[in-house]
Amino acid sequence: AEYMGGAMWVLVAAFVHLALVRPYRRLFYNGLAGFMLMTSIIVLWAGTAINWRKSARDGIVTTALIVQVAGIVAGNVYDVRRMLLQEAEDLADSAAVFQQTQAPEDMGASTAVDMHSFKGSTGLAVFDEKPHMHSSGDL
Repeated sequence: AEYMGGAMWVLVAAFVHLALVRPYRRLFYNGLAGFMLMTSIIVLWAGTAINWRKSARDGIVTTALIVQVAGIVAGNVYDVRRMLLQEAEDLADSAAVFQQTQAPEDMGASTAVDMHSFKGSTGLAVFDEKPHMHSSGDL
């Protein structure tokens, strides 16, 4: 059980490092990492350092593990939500840019771009026809 106590102190040192350095750009990730380290410390402490009844010790360990799983799920939900919001924002931005670059007479025309046709599995672009040459006034 002594090596478990050592592991607990390594986790405490990691928590202190996290609190001082804050390695993640977003506050949420620093908080989540600290939360996960704290629940890991609780699991090791309850599982090795306390001499309570087995049922109390098992209850603390089980609760801390359930809380850890909930933290993992919450972190994943946050990431997916953030990615979806960013994707929607990027799509709206690109649609706005596309609408600004289209001339009014081109609005009813096909939206296919002349030179974007990828064929084959090599990933090399193969042009269907010569690229449309724009004069400097068209840009």
